[in-house]
Amino acid sequence: MKRVLDYIEKKKQELSRSSFLSFIEDSSIEARERFAFVPCLAPFAMAFMDLNKYVIRDDGSEDPVQQMINVHSREEDEHWRMYVKDLRTLNMNTTMDLGSVLKMLWGKHCRHTRMLAYELTSLVTRHPDPRIRFLIVEAVEGTADVAFDAFCKAAEDFEAQTGKKLHYFGKTHDMMEANHTITSDAVEEMMTRHELSEAQLAEALDAVDEVYTLFQGMFDELLEYALWTGNFHRDMSGMGKWAEVSWSTATM
Repeated sequence: MKRVLDYIEKKKQELSRSSFLSFIEDSSIEARERFAFVPCLAPFAMAFMDLNKYVIRDDGSEDPVQQMINVHSREEDEHWRMYVKDLRTLNMNTTMDLGSVLKMLWGKHCRHTRMLAYELTSLVTRHPDPRIRFLIVEAVEGTADVAFDAFCKAAEDFEAQTGKKLHYFGKTHDMMEANHTITSDAVEEMMTRHELSEAQLAEALDAVDEVYTLFQGMFDELLEYALWTGNFHRDMSGMGKWAEVSWSTATM
């Protein structure tokens, strides 16, 4: 299993170099503009609650690894509340009629972000072995590690510029992620003692690849959404190097 955990670390480092996270950390851009992607994240931020409650969790299992996953799923249950709070802080909680909300959330510009929860549900369902599921959860947590490193830097800039504190995208959520039971050194040391067969190893590596491919797709889409809906499309001179980004999905 250590081989898979090491592979997850490698994939994390690759994801940390994504254009989306570079954009989030670009202090030459006003922090509020770097968070222009936040509405597009809604389908995943809210569906992640259901993924933990109804897909990852199995309270009927007596397997100790699955029981550990169950504990982790409960630690993730209420994070969506901070997301909703940050929408208000970012002045993105505007009044819209229901039809407009549905068109925004289910438009093609949010397709990859929306599909991420469905694809992760399929991935977890296809892998009932708790050891493989543990590694899927570890891979997802790895994406959060690199994302929140960037989000926290932008949140600090936002607070310095506005005096307002972000929670989902700031230190509050980041500290919760860092203190998850499943990512503790003791748990990872325990899990490295689990041996995987060659078939399980191949299965786990494929699952990790799928997680990071899915998240890279969402990150690309979030970047395009931010560039299209922020002030950049009204003032191209402010885009700098971001003017070179492909706008394939950003047809609003």
